[in-house]
Amino acid sequence: RGLNFFAGGPDNPLSFANQLVDVSFASAAIDGGWANYALSGWLGGWDAQNDNAVLSASFLDTGSIVLGSASIGPVLALDRGAVRGLLSRETAGLLPAGTRSVALRLTMTRTDGIYNDGYADNLSFSVTAVPEPGQWLLTVSGLALLAVRLRRGLA
Repeated sequence: RGLNFFAGGPDNPLSFANQLVDVSFASAAIDGGWANYALSGWLGGWDAQNDNAVLSASFLDTGSIVLGSASIGPVLALDRGAVRGLLSRETAGLLPAGTRSVALRLTMTRTDGIYNDGYADNLSFSVTAVPEPGQWLLTVSGLALLAVRLRRGLA
């Protein structure tokens, strides 16, 4: 699908990739209740096996307390018609007030065989806002910078 393909790997019942994203610069939008997130990616596995991948986001306050979470996946064999492949999955919502960082975690799980065929590609996390009239230009600039930073970080 893309250029950033992940697979669980050989002899691994569980494989992980983690990233912590600082969103504190958007605290006014987040605490004002007008910052939305989008989490998306292509997830899948191998043939009739239920090896799978899940991408989760945990929304953390300054003390790393979880304020909320979201996830996409898994895509199981039944979802894929028992063939190898990736399917698009996405979710979106409002960032909880107080969020200052987002912990992203990709978990690939082996259920069958000797190779962890939990697959993921083109993973994305973004933050957008519906700004107040006087804040529009500042908000768009800041969130565009965040989107570029996040895309580079997940690559």
